[in-house]
Amino acid sequence: MRTPETTSAAQARLEDVAPSARRPLPSVVLLAAISLLLSGLAECVSVLSDGAWRLEVVVLALVLRESQAWWVRFGAASVVVATSVGLRHELLPSVATPLVGIALAAAIVLLLWRTLAPSALGVSFARRFAASMAGVLVAGLVAGLVQTSLHGWPTDVASWRSAVVTVMLPLLTAAFVGATLMARHSLLVDSPRSGGRLTGPFAAIAVTVIAIQLVTGYWGRSEQQSLDTAAQTVAASFQQVLADDLTTVQARTSTPPTTPLASRDQAAFTRYAQPLV
Repeated sequence: MRTPETTSAAQARLEDVAPSARRPLPSVVLLAAISLLLSGLAECVSVLSDGAWRLEVVVLALVLRESQAWWVRFGAASVVVATSVGLRHELLPSVATPLVGIALAAAIVLLLWRTLAPSALGVSFARRFAASMAGVLVAGLVAGLVQTSLHGWPTDVASWRSAVVTVMLPLLTAAFVGATLMARHSLLVDSPRSGGRLTGPFAAIAVTVIAIQLVTGYWGRSEQQSLDTAAQTVAASFQQVLADDLTTVQARTSTPPTTPLASRDQAAFTRYAQPLV
């Protein structure tokens, strides 16, 4: 005979079951396929943009947040690594670069999972926001330093400036965009840790970082175009000067001064032959 206590315990156990376990199998398969497809496409964008847009960090953060199945998470990470190996030509960067993105996505998920968790101490919103922002910033900077070491440690100010713009800034952008999506209310997982109040501040920071990356990317492309134009102009000028010199030499050698030679004038011969020598 069931007592009210046993009935309440059974209902509590049913409520503790993960939503993915109660979800029909076709829905689980469809969500897994979408996760794997988005992971592969995000890594393609990252490789084709030469690391300017690290979308795999954002997609992996979403997969780690929304999926409760370990095999979906592992499969998404494996697809990212496999796609990188297939598109890149060097073995070490093709494996190490996606691993940095996977580690950054996992760090963002764990960080916001902890900061958004209910606390008995009654931590204020300002402290939660400051801790979350500082953690995401530190995680992005550490990932950027690791990625910079993979590309070759900078030795001067110009190299550091290039590393900050081309390596660290894309990772920071991906970290804050992923944090913005992590701070919102979950679409699939019913959890008391699901946030919402931090979405607006993180979105403002993410938009600011994206704007900075767009501006620096525009400046970099403009500078590169100026250098390419200058190099093409110098090359064309050099070719023109060389062609003029060859034309002058050919003209002098094709029409020799026959009159001084006929008269056996040694001084005139020396005067005409000296420019050719």
